[in-house]
Amino acid sequence: MAKKYKRSIAHMLVSFVSAPFAGFALAMLASYFLKDVADYVYYAIGGAVCLLIWFITLFSENISFEIEGTKLRYYKGSKLLKEYELEGAEIGYNIKQSRSTDRVNLYINGDTIDCAPLGIGKFESMYADLEDIAGPKVQKVVVNSQTK
Repeated sequence: MAKKYKRSIAHMLVSFVSAPFAGFALAMLASYFLKDVADYVYYAIGGAVCLLIWFITLFSENISFEIEGTKLRYYKGSKLLKEYELEGAEIGYNIKQSRSTDRVNLYINGDTIDCAPLGIGKFESMYADLEDIAGPKVQKVVVNSQTK
């Protein structure tokens, strides 16, 4: 039985909802610095930023993982990017948390995979399964850089 790990719907919805606000904020900033430009330029800048964030959310951050037996499959969208044999694999991870973003990287046999779209909870669950298969020779690095 294969275990699948995908990004959460909540993570995707937050990105979709925040995109128009980011576009609006950039349009307001542009209107402050570009005072002699027609209004439609501000709207175009804001709309382009909004569309870019939606595109990144839909396509670039659409990752998933599948663990079946001793194999890990890494997908981007529905396309299989790479398949790893976990027995004897060298795996590790790095989590860097801050107020605004979390960075989650999986290291496997010299490759680095950005797992931030999964979220820390799903990633740690997946990593526990990877650890069970690959064995105890793993490297973990967690950096918490939250400032007050």
